[in-house]
Amino acid sequence: MPKSTMMCCVVGCSNSYRNTEGKSIIFYSFPWRPYEIERREEWISNIRRTNEDGTPWQPTKNSRVCSENFIDKKKHEHPGHPDYVPTVFPVCYRKRKADCTERFQRLLKRSKLNIEEVCPLDAGEDLPQIENVEFPVADKRFEDKCIQASYAYKSEKFVFSMERFEDSVATQADICFHSGTGNIPIATRDASTFTEGGELKIEGFCGLKSIANEKQLISLCGVTFLIFNTLLKTMNKATRQNISDENRLLLFLMKLKLGLSYSALGVLFQVHPSTAASVFKLLTKELAQKTKKLIFWPSRFTVDATMPTAFKVHYPATRVILDCTEIKCEQPFKIDHRNLLYSNYKGCYTVKFLIGISPNGFISFLSKCYGGRATDTFITIDSEFPKVLEPGDIVLADKGFPGIQTAINNSIIVTPPFVHGGSLTIEEVEISYNIASIRIHVERCIQRIKIFKF
Repeated sequence: MPKSTMMCCVVGCSNSYRNTEGKSIIFYSFPWRPYEIERREEWISNIRRTNEDGTPWQPTKNSRVCSENFIDKKKHEHPGHPDYVPTVFPVCYRKRKADCTERFQRLLKRSKLNIEEVCPLDAGEDLPQIENVEFPVADKRFEDKCIQASYAYKSEKFVFSMERFEDSVATQADICFHSGTGNIPIATRDASTFTEGGELKIEGFCGLKSIANEKQLISLCGVTFLIFNTLLKTMNKATRQNISDENRLLLFLMKLKLGLSYSALGVLFQVHPSTAASVFKLLTKELAQKTKKLIFWPSRFTVDATMPTAFKVHYPATRVILDCTEIKCEQPFKIDHRNLLYSNYKGCYTVKFLIGISPNGFISFLSKCYGGRATDTFITIDSEFPKVLEPGDIVLADKGFPGIQTAINNSIIVTPPFVHGGSLTIEEVEISYNIASIRIHVERCIQRIKIFKF
């Protein structure tokens, strides 16, 4: 079917691709995945369409429901959200009170229960025993094996189910709790999940809603709420994703921090693994482009104004602390790529980059990535780092940068002294200690980068 001819299948709704062009109206297809059978049936039940001959209507692959039939004008993937199913319909869907009463009477008749049997009890009374009740079979395929029925007790709905396996029988009563809007269940839990205080114990991961404090966010994502909200504001709003913007960012950061597989992320966020992969890859490109300006070269005045006391004692003119680091990667397919990425120092395939921080710990320089075979001197010169230095700047580095002194003409590179004759003099030991005590800051910065598992 051409896209321009598709229209909303809700009775009384005239929205289509053609007459809503340029508007922020989204057309959703019915849930078709194997694990979404119950959700699709809820959609069909809420829409309540029938064919001309009176038979129940069934959607096709081309059937669509527009976003105007959802409370927040978009569907939601969380089962407890009001927009998990469409609930907003035209005036023609409104039913008379008599119809609702008749439907309730039919429900009681089908279940063969009396209204007195399910009425509330006074405190301290025992629950009534329901005897000689014929429970309807939920599915003919499970006849004599699995039966299930729904009943109303007090103001809530509970589902009684029984499964028979050879000579044993298992029973369970699930209570369905509802939100204040409509009849969309927030959660369905076994009655045994109540706490001693009578409160329902909700289990499971519900995205950002499950994170109660900043400590939990840091353990999952490695960022604070302040950084999380800052990144959230820089993101483009997604209109056709099956996941909210907050959970898109949470998925992205959890992938970086924990290195979870896309299948695991799909289970946690209730999306398909390919959707999780798409979210991560698109957000990687987007945030890399929008955050690259956060790494910049500060002025000499800014560096001096924020310099810690430890630097002022021995190296007050320090402009940057320099170091190269390597991150392990997979073995490349091509032989020439393997030659470039193999690191003799690490004994594996790595990517290598140059990082420079100001004395106060701010990352002020970051090079592009090189193969693990590249030397520190080559990366420093090729990344054009010497061009950002000013005359008189002091660069603190380790012993792997002796060859860059000629490239930084008017600046000074300070490295620990090399051993001559098998030992260091007392003066050289003191110099090594002074350099190491303040150069350790760049190692800590690199450590923070490497706590991310991706």
